[in-house]
Amino acid sequence: MEFLKKYKHTLIIPIYGILYMLAFRYVEQRNVPINIIHMKIDDYIPFCEYFIVPYLLWFAYVAVTVFYFAFFNKNKQEYWQFILTLGIGMTLFIFVSLLYPNGQSLRSELTGDSIFIHLVQYLYTIDTPTNILPSIHVFNSIACCIAIFQHKPFQGLFQGIFCHILQKIISISGL
Repeated sequence: MEFLKKYKHTLIIPIYGILYMLAFRYVEQRNVPINIIHMKIDDYIPFCEYFIVPYLLWFAYVAVTVFYFAFFNKNKQEYWQFILTLGIGMTLFIFVSLLYPNGQSLRSELTGDSIFIHLVQYLYTIDTPTNILPSIHVFNSIACCIAIFQHKPFQGLFQGIFCHILQKIISISGL
């Protein structure tokens, strides 16, 4: 009971998480025509299977950042600012996806037998190339990076450089 009292502020995370995942599933599985997002520069960007690593790191980056701010950070204002930023951005993502169903047709023909190719193949089976604008990967990565930059204990040079590089690599890793 003491745990619930001490961490009651974290209850918003699973509640919102469930609602978000239901909305995300609906947006991903509905059968509507999508608007293809394509720029000429897309034709010149080569496929690189190694970018699956930062793409998957995004899940850990966001989870660890949320976990830290929820359970270890003593500054509740920073916690709420971070959680509300994520929530507003993710909710905006759902609304844009509902109003403007969109996607890309950039998926490469996968050849080879490396672990990275197998990871990309698996990703292709569970994640559709739809509802990519706005990018939740990019938004959440930036929100995490800003929260970390603004958190006084993390304002050292190593944390700042690491966070900035990770955020940039995750942002360009969209497959």
